[in-house]
Amino acid sequence: MEMESINAPIRAVRLRLQTMKAGRWALRGSLAGLGAAAALLGIARFVPVPHSLWWALGCILLGAAAGAAAAYIRPVDTAEAAKAMDRADASGECRDLMTTALEFSDRDSTAARWQRAQAEAYGREFAAARRDRLPFVWPARRFAGGAALLIALCALLLVLPSPMDRELAQRQQEQAMIEAQRKKAETLAEQLKQAPIQPEAKAPLADSAAKLAKELGNSRRAEEALDKMEDAMKELGRKADQSAQEQKALQDWSKKLAAQQSLKQAAEQSGDVPKSAEALKNAMSKLSDQQKKDLANAMQSLAEQAPQSGKQTAALQDALKKAAEQLAASGQLSDKQIQDLAEKLAAAAAESGALGEQSELAASAAAQIAKSGQQMAGDLAAAGVSVSDTWGSGGSAEALAAAGEAAGSGGEGSSGEGANGSGQSAGSGQGSGSQGSGSGSGQGSGSGSGSGQGSGSGSGSGSGSGAGQGGGAGWGSGGRELVTTPRDLQGSGNVQSDNGPSSGGGDKQKGGTSPTIDGVSRPYDEVYGEYSQRAKDSLGRSDLPQSVQGLVESYFTEIRPGS
Repeated sequence: MEMESINAPIRAVRLRLQTMKAGRWALRGSLAGLGAAAALLGIARFVPVPHSLWWALGCILLGAAAGAAAAYIRPVDTAEAAKAMDRADASGECRDLMTTALEFSDRDSTAARWQRAQAEAYGREFAAARRDRLPFVWPARRFAGGAALLIALCALLLVLPSPMDRELAQRQQEQAMIEAQRKKAETLAEQLKQAPIQPEAKAPLADSAAKLAKELGNSRRAEEALDKMEDAMKELGRKADQSAQEQKALQDWSKKLAAQQSLKQAAEQSGDVPKSAEALKNAMSKLSDQQKKDLANAMQSLAEQAPQSGKQTAALQDALKKAAEQLAASGQLSDKQIQDLAEKLAAAAAESGALGEQSELAASAAAQIAKSGQQMAGDLAAAGVSVSDTWGSGGSAEALAAAGEAAGSGGEGSSGEGANGSGQSAGSGQGSGSQGSGSGSGQGSGSGSGSGQGSGSGSGSGSGSGAGQGGGAGWGSGGRELVTTPRDLQGSGNVQSDNGPSSGGGDKQKGGTSPTIDGVSRPYDEVYGEYSQRAKDSLGRSDLPQSVQGLVESYFTEIRPGS
C-alpha cells in the first residue's frame, strides 16, 4: 500500500516525460519533413508533379507523425521518471529520494518505512506541480533557424511560377478528355446490351465496349487512351467484317438452295414454317423417281458446301444430309423430316439476318468510337500533341466512321423485297456538250432514297441517262467518250530567286517559261485509268476495312468505261 502511494505520482511524471519526448521527436520529424517538402517542390519544377503543394504538406505532417511515433520505440520507464523527479529538486535535500524508495521497496525496517514516507510526501507534492517542475523546453536556436530557412525556401518555390505548370494543365485537360471518352464507352456498352438483337450476337460487342471503358479508366495519358480506343475500334471493325462475310457466305449458299426448284418455294417461305413445310411437301409429291434421285444428290452436295458460320446452319446441313440419305434410299420423306427441314430452313434464315444485324451494330459501334477518337485526336493535335496516323485524314478511323454512316443511312427504308431506282440526265450543245444530272429513289429493306449526278457530252447534241440506288447514294451516267480535264501549269527552265533585304528585295534571275494551259478534252478511258491507278496507290498506303474497300470498288465499277 505504501509503494502504491509512491508509484502513483511516478506514473503521472512518467506520462509527462513521455509526452515531452514525443513533442521533441515530432519537431525533429517535422524538420525532416520540411526538408523533404523543399526537395519535392524543387523536383516539381523539373518533373510534373500534380498537387505538389498538398504533397509537400503531407511530407511535413508525415515527418511529424513519424517522429512522434519514434518516441515510443523506447518509452520512459519508472526508474527514469524517478531519477527525473530527484534531479528536479533544486535544493538538493531530496536527492535520490524517489530512486532510493524504489530500490528498497522490499525492505520493512524502520529506516526504510521512514524513507518511503518522505518519498510519498515528496511525490505527491511533485506530481501536483509537475508542469512547473518539468517545463517543456523548445529546441535550440540552431533548430529554429533551420526550420525557418526551410519554410522560407518552400514558400519561395511555391510563389515562383513553375515551368511545369503548363504541362500539368495539359495533363489535367487530357484527364478530362479521357473521362469524357470513358463515359461515352460506358454509354455505348449499355446501348449495345439493350440492342434489339439476339443476346449471343450483341454480347461480344457489349463486352468490347465495356472493356474499353475499363481500360480508359486506367489510362493516364491521352496517347494511351487513343491506343486503347484504336484497338477497340479495329476489333469491332473486324467483327463487323467477319459477320458480313459469314452472312454473304450464308446468303450465297441459300441462293444455291433456292436454285433447286423443289426447295425454292420452301426457302422463299422460310419465315412461315407451316407454309414452308406444305410447299416442300407439295413439291416432293410432284417429282418423278429420277428427279428425286437428282434432288437427293443435289441436297447431299449442298450439305457438303454449307458454310461453317453458325449452329443453325450446321443443323440445316445435318438435316439436308439425313433428308438426302432418306430420299435416295426410299424415294420419299416423312412428314416429320419435312417439318424438321422446314424448321431448319427458317432457323438458318434467321441466323443470316442476325449476322447482318450484328455486322451493322458492330460497324455502328466502331463508327462511334472512330468519331470520338477523331474529335479527341483533333483537340490533342491543336494542343501540339502528336497522334497516330489512324486518326488523321485518310486514316482507318475516318474510313470506319464513313462506313458506319453509310450503314446507318442504309437502314432507314421501309420493308420490301428490294430497291429500285431510276434516273435521267440530258445534255445538249455543240462540241463538248453540257452536263447532265441524274436522280434516283428506292424503297426496300435496308435502303432509303438516293440521288446522283452524271454528265453527258457529244457533238451537236448530247444525251445521257442516270441510275440511282437506295441507301443514301445514287449514281448518274451519260455519254462520256470525252471529258474535260482541268487547267494545268506547264513550263521549262530554271527559276532562281535571291531574297534580298525586305526594303528593296533581291536580284531575280529568270529562265524558262511556265504557260498556263487551259483544260482539254481527253478520252474517258485514259482519264479513268489514271484515276483508278491513283486510287489504288492511295488504298495501298492505309489498311481499310473490307466494308470500305467494297464501297471504293463499287464506285469504280459504276464509273468504269462501258458500264
